[in-house]
Amino acid sequence: MSLDLNLLKTLTVLLKVKSVTLTAEHLNTSQPNVSRTLKKLKEHFNDRLIVKGSYGLELTEKAYNLEKKLLPLMNELKSLLNEEKLFVPMKCKEKVVISLNSNIAHWLIPVLSPILSKEAPGMKFIYKDWTKTSKNEIEEGSVHMGLNYSPLELPKHFRQKVCGTEYFVGVCRHDHPKCDTPFTVNDLATYPLAIHEIIDFNDKTLLMDEYYKKFKIKPNIQLRSTHLSLILHSLSQTDMVLPTSMYLSKTLNNDFRVVEIDKSFHERHKEITMISRVKGCNSPMYIWLSNLITDAIKTIEKNTNHSDFVAKISS
Repeated sequence: MSLDLNLLKTLTVLLKVKSVTLTAEHLNTSQPNVSRTLKKLKEHFNDRLIVKGSYGLELTEKAYNLEKKLLPLMNELKSLLNEEKLFVPMKCKEKVVISLNSNIAHWLIPVLSPILSKEAPGMKFIYKDWTKTSKNEIEEGSVHMGLNYSPLELPKHFRQKVCGTEYFVGVCRHDHPKCDTPFTVNDLATYPLAIHEIIDFNDKTLLMDEYYKKFKIKPNIQLRSTHLSLILHSLSQTDMVLPTSMYLSKTLNNDFRVVEIDKSFHERHKEITMISRVKGCNSPMYIWLSNLITDAIKTIEKNTNHSDFVAKISS
């Protein structure tokens, strides 16, 4: 009886982990699928393959011999296939779609885009705002990667990898009365706020909403807009303060100053996470892209020292 070669991948993992449950998790499939495959393999080899032993599940003698022969063959085959699919950025012509929180996009894309153009001039990169549909788009493959603030509630077959830390500060006009001391709890009620609204991020719940409730403060929100240029124009002419990214604030001109947010607010910083399907995160192209993005964020973090930056621009 001939053997479907597609079953060998499952067999290789089964022989290694000796568990239907762990095999299903490793292959990102269901336990019933693995059980059906194991049944076919038992019939083909006319052997139980995995049996209960004194110390848990064990391989039969035939399965043990199969493991010794099969694993080297599968590793060699995997190596051969990887050579065929070798990813060369300079020669690649693929289109890559990235969904990211627009707050991150404002400061990351200007740094990342020139790097990608130099490393992979033939590739086309499309940047989309992260929305409530982004998860489904990543799952179906129309979006290759996501970047957002963690934690995100996603299914187990998604991978979330922290690739940086985002700090939040207050931005105001250069001669604002509140520019020499940290932005405190009382300031939230004293000064009018401008909110840079980001769809499916802070359009319904403010970043520091739990702290407003904790201190029983009703923030004085005077302006909400998805247009950052409109907000900055308004800041330059009023006493409004914009809570925003420290990395974004570094891109602003000398018309604006940065005020540190008081340490009592834990939401002064958030981790940035890279989102993908577990199934696709080991591809050569994904690894290359994720490394470039991580390096770009680290460079921005290094050039924007948190404590030194606030002290420098407030002097």
